[in-house]
Amino acid sequence: MYSLDFTEFRGRIYIMKEFYGINVLIVDDEVDICRTLDIFFRACGASTFIAHNGKEAFEIVKRERVDFVISDIKMPGGDGIELLKNIRDHDPRLPTVLIVTGFSGISREDAIKKGAVDLLTKPVGYDLIKKYIRESLQS
Repeated sequence: MYSLDFTEFRGRIYIMKEFYGINVLIVDDEVDICRTLDIFFRACGASTFIAHNGKEAFEIVKRERVDFVISDIKMPGGDGIELLKNIRDHDPRLPTVLIVTGFSGISREDAIKKGAVDLLTKPVGYDLIKKYIRESLQS
């Protein structure tokens, strides 16, 4: 389970806006994962974009300011590694890309060499995702 930064005041719940002003692109072919991550990031104050494959995601990266990408690897219509390569060819510095997968033919070291901040396996804890975003904002 994960913890969100909630504050309660007079019976109302207020959500801490830790990532206010940050644009996060969520890329996964599983709709439920996209919805869950969307709720999580919005609760943290971020704005979100959702894509269901690498090609769709890269179009968003080209036309929008995206600060952080969290992407699955295996997706029909363009995988996460192809997306990572396209993003790095487009702008080697931004956005930060975190690759998440249930199963992959690529090692963590290879993903990092290709420009990902890390390769994580599903399910990923939300506190770990927040850690990577905080680190990317500091660099």
